[in-house]
Amino acid sequence: MSYYAPEAHKYLTFWPRFWAPVVDELILWLPTVLIGIPVALSGGDLSLFASLSLTALYFIYSIHMHGTYGATVGKITTRIRVVDAETEQPITYRQAFLRDSVPLGFTVVLVLVGFGGGRSTKELQAEIGLIFLGWFLAEIVTMFANDKRRAIEPRRAGWCVDGLAVWEIRMTKRRLASSLNPCT
Repeated sequence: MSYYAPEAHKYLTFWPRFWAPVVDELILWLPTVLIGIPVALSGGDLSLFASLSLTALYFIYSIHMHGTYGATVGKITTRIRVVDAETEQPITYRQAFLRDSVPLGFTVVLVLVGFGGGRSTKELQAEIGLIFLGWFLAEIVTMFANDKRRAIEPRRAGWCVDGLAVWEIRMTKRRLASSLNPCT
């Protein structure tokens, strides 16, 4: 009996990938509310600083969690993991950074344009939201267009989303094999 999921089922992770960001947003919602709302109500430069800090918090969370664990809390909860496309091991910090580089780049450009263009924080947040929505839709379309369900980012950075159950079985088998062979 094989412990590996059939290759065709291994990448069927649409619904877990759909729900994982929802869980992550719920986690990030708490600091946003506790910090963001009181500061936003105060107005002024502090409001803009808080908005930028909370935006940076998302990227720090994503890069740290993917670089350390190969998954955010949302992905762990939905039992998926981001792995290197060739080795099927958790991704590195470099790959985690590359994974978030396009949305991070969009955000940096919009913030710089926002400072120079005299836009309000609300206008800037709306523009960032629209760009992220466009990026998200492009990712969804690309994801459905290939067998491994890889979106735009994974193709650039060399990673894919794998079902965690398959990954856990492989790691357990490797640990078991290495514990039985004292020479390795």
